[in-house]
Amino acid sequence: MQTLPDRPAGYLILMVVLPLIYALSTKGVMNLFMVDHKLLIVWPPSWLSLALLILFGTRIWPGIFLATLTADLILIDSPAAAICMAIGNTMGVVLGISLLARIHRFNHMLENFHDYLWLGIAAAATGGMDAVVSTSALHIAGWVSGVNFMQELLLWAERNTLSIILATPIVLTWQRLPKGWLKRDRITETISCFGLALLTGQMVFLGWLADPLGDYAKAFLMFVFIIWAAVRFGRHGVFLVIAFTGLQALLGAKNGIGFFGDDIERTNLTNLWFYVIVLTDVGLAVDFVMHQLRRSEQRERTRNLILELIARNTPLKNVLQTIVDSVEKENDGLLCCIMVNDNSGKHVFIGNIYSLEECNCPAAQNARIKMQIPAVVADQQTVLDTWWFLFQYPSSDTVDPSTPVSCRIEQIRSQNNQPIGAAVLYRRNNLPQSDEDLRLIAQIANLTSIAIDQKRNNEELQLALMVYQNSSEAMIVTDHNAIILTVNPAFTRLTGYTYEEIIGKNPHILSSGYHDRDFYQSMWESLHNDKQWQGEIWNRRKSGELYLEWLTITSICSKSGADRYVALFSDITQKKASEELIWNQANFDQLTGLPNRSMLLDRLQLSIQKSQNSGNPLALMFIDLDRFKEVNDTLGHSMGDLLIKEAAQRLSACIRESDMLARWGGDEFVIVLESMEPNYAQRVSQTILQNISQPFQLGSDYAYVSASIGISFYPNDAVDIDDLLKAADQAMYATKNGGRNGFSYFTAAMQEVAKIRMRLTNDLHNALAGKQFEVYYQPIVELATGKIAKAEALIRWNHPVAGLISPANFIPIAEETGLICGIGDWVFQNVVQQLAAWRDDGKSEVQISINKSPIQFQNGTKDHSDWHAQLSALGLPGESVVIEITESVLLENSEKVRSQLSKLYLGGMRISLDDFGTGYSSLAYLQKFDIDFLKIDQSFVSNLTHTSNNLALCEAIIVLAHRLGIKVIAEGVETEEQHVLLKQAGCDYGQGYLFSKPLPAVEFGRLLHATS
Repeated sequence: MQTLPDRPAGYLILMVVLPLIYALSTKGVMNLFMVDHKLLIVWPPSWLSLALLILFGTRIWPGIFLATLTADLILIDSPAAAICMAIGNTMGVVLGISLLARIHRFNHMLENFHDYLWLGIAAAATGGMDAVVSTSALHIAGWVSGVNFMQELLLWAERNTLSIILATPIVLTWQRLPKGWLKRDRITETISCFGLALLTGQMVFLGWLADPLGDYAKAFLMFVFIIWAAVRFGRHGVFLVIAFTGLQALLGAKNGIGFFGDDIERTNLTNLWFYVIVLTDVGLAVDFVMHQLRRSEQRERTRNLILELIARNTPLKNVLQTIVDSVEKENDGLLCCIMVNDNSGKHVFIGNIYSLEECNCPAAQNARIKMQIPAVVADQQTVLDTWWFLFQYPSSDTVDPSTPVSCRIEQIRSQNNQPIGAAVLYRRNNLPQSDEDLRLIAQIANLTSIAIDQKRNNEELQLALMVYQNSSEAMIVTDHNAIILTVNPAFTRLTGYTYEEIIGKNPHILSSGYHDRDFYQSMWESLHNDKQWQGEIWNRRKSGELYLEWLTITSICSKSGADRYVALFSDITQKKASEELIWNQANFDQLTGLPNRSMLLDRLQLSIQKSQNSGNPLALMFIDLDRFKEVNDTLGHSMGDLLIKEAAQRLSACIRESDMLARWGGDEFVIVLESMEPNYAQRVSQTILQNISQPFQLGSDYAYVSASIGISFYPNDAVDIDDLLKAADQAMYATKNGGRNGFSYFTAAMQEVAKIRMRLTNDLHNALAGKQFEVYYQPIVELATGKIAKAEALIRWNHPVAGLISPANFIPIAEETGLICGIGDWVFQNVVQQLAAWRDDGKSEVQISINKSPIQFQNGTKDHSDWHAQLSALGLPGESVVIEITESVLLENSEKVRSQLSKLYLGGMRISLDDFGTGYSSLAYLQKFDIDFLKIDQSFVSNLTHTSNNLALCEAIIVLAHRLGIKVIAEGVETEEQHVLLKQAGCDYGQGYLFSKPLPAVEFGRLLHATS
């Protein structure tokens, strides 16, 4: 169906053009074919209106009505009757097109006989409706008397029906011009056929050369030309001959000359119309037969061509393109698409979607096929708008989805009946699929399947040949008498024998003489019984060199017995030599030469079995080197490796030869002590601690590390390997938590602590979402005035079961799991909101310190813009927040730490260095970073007296900080004496239970209000 522009201008033009066309055709018909106020020819508005509605759709019916009204006003003088006739004509053709629309298989190109049958039914309905309304209108206008009403009604219906049957197909066929008529090789025949037909029509129907022709049935001469046109020019030729034959016959009848000169008086043109109908039927019948013959011949030529291309091993892409080109060239109005799945069956092969110039879809290349495809292509069926569900990602330049496309999909199956793709036929203009299309798409699917199967078979053969020729394994093929038929190049490379030297020989030529008759007898028995033998065998090269090969012999049998033996073998001499090396690499640590974790587990299992049998206990020691990471970070990994190697040697010197030392990984070692005497594990531990604590010389530097040891016993602490290792590991961590450089025995309490820690870890993941955290505030007092100037925000966890949990218990867990980042953001948000609330309530402004974990600085992408945004949104200055960090943050001295601290400082927030003096205190840090406050650790303050050394340290820290412009805060102030001494020393601020314990926000707010 043709498309019309959706713009109003298109309809406006239509409203002008159609009435003009109808007016001109009506005037022409009236001048040429009207006798005694009666039309000889069929009324144009009937057949032309139905043809236009079929081509352009029912939305142009207003234009049809106006055009028909124009024609009727020209025919009769009564406007009322003309309007009624126009209504009747419009209703008739709308009824006809509605009937055709319900017939899905109707093809307006009239390619099949049933299309004419459906058109005839629509013609009868159209003519009947038009006749009833129009004749009634003429009767009312006085043009038709009551006596002749029924006769005129039947005549009107007959003429309209005949007009549609005869004239409408001409318009539908000739709306697409024929191809090739005027080409050089056909123009002579075109002129001859239609020129002679026209000339013969003049003679037969218009009386040219009447006397020489005589009175025989000369009208049958036209059958020669209708058959000629049908055979050589198809339906276009048939309807062209019918058109001018009908017009010539009508002109002859009007003028009373020619074959039908007296037909008006005798039969009221019934004979003429019957003649035209018979002539049309003969032409169409011949055309149908010839069309089927041409299609069959073309299918056969295409099939032979494709099979020839396949036989020549033409590339699959070219074969498929030839199929598509042949289909579209010989079938006007058809578009063809062949889609081939890849090996996964989920994607379309790139380059295997052809044609569809009008449906170009680049997104279909390698597009993922939706799951509906297998269901759609399982059976033959017509599917509308198929393109849009074939692929998940339709391109913008596909066919407009509002324009339906009639298509048929045929599944392509391989020779093993597996779906490998789909062939699709598209009909332009929503034309329905025909039975011929079914045969055509079946042939396309069949030829494509043959092409793909042949391609895959060729690929498999080529692959097998390529594998055979390029395999790194030597291959021999022998007959049933063990005579060599062929060898591959790898055989020559491995044995030294060329192809010519070995063909026709027995494989015994390779024998080394190392194997006896029984060996070979066993080999042949295996081949006879199991059809295969494989194993190691020594053979001899042409040079006489012995080599060890891994040989596999397979018997390939037919119905008559073993026809061939195929032997595959490779030289494994070097492989055998390297297996020992591989075994060592798999079971020993490459740096220290100690057994690795894999061998340890195997040996430990054997030791446990020995302990079970002997009843003697077994000890397992888990050793971790303390502060080894600092050596790696400061001196480099090469120095770290040297330390690990020397530590392994020192550990080996601490145990007996019967004991086992293994490297667990990194800086961790495991020792297994068997058949121990009392306190042996303790003595070994003490020796290890003493040896490891000695300095390690690493190049020009010295490094000091210690060891943390955990000890577990079998079977007292655990009865299987995993639990025994876990127990020793827990004991080792107990040593680390106890200060390192020592050893601990596993106890049941450690297991309970580990379980509690695991439960806390699990609960901590839900604590933030469960709103279980709360922020407490501990005042920081200005020592000179005694006023609360600051406060430190301290997080508390209100566990729903365990109650209030100390930060010392859950902050390390939060840092290990990474949850500290989310918790830190929550604390900041909570604090600044509370600050804003206190400000709005009129309480004195106070500066709040917020602790920031070293883990939070490890995120290099964190720029704290959200923190600055929160302060800005609440109208708080950056100075209202102090970020407290520990010396370990500065120890990293990394770019991301400097960048984050700089952004915090530039945003107005202050920086406070916590626990000063307890870590790797360095004056360089105070110079490199913008530090505003320095907090003296409570370990210096707790024992502060007039005579203690701590007083001197505190005074030194205060003087140093003040010289650098840094304020000092003393933590852990609990006595008045400490308060006085710190104040006298010039300390700026104090924090501790002397002033206040940490308070919830509400209580701290009241304290602020009271002090202000």
